[in-house]
Amino acid sequence: LAERYADYLADYLAAVRSDRGVIGPGAVVAHAPVVRNVFVGAAAELDAPTRVENCTLLSDPREPVSVRDGACLLDSLVQWGVRVVGPAAVERAVLLEHSAVER
Repeated sequence: LAERYADYLADYLAAVRSDRGVIGPGAVVAHAPVVRNVFVGAAAELDAPTRVENCTLLSDPREPVSVRDGACLLDSLVQWGVRVVGPAAVERAVLLEHSAVER
């Protein structure tokens, strides 16, 4: 079973891997010097983060994600409705729905 799962996971990762980021409809990315290898869901707001890299932001218009004011977000998964406000730094984390990280 473990081998089948590992094979399935490898196939899935190969299928979804991209050499470009994705910015969803209605998302705003402003005053962000580094946004690299990021999936930004619909209606997310990145307003003056210091750095957002290797992240997935699961956002939608009813539950937008907000990363702002000098926040740094690295190697993380951010679920719906999360708010990260600088100068917070988040690295290798999973932020669950409607959680918040502030200074």
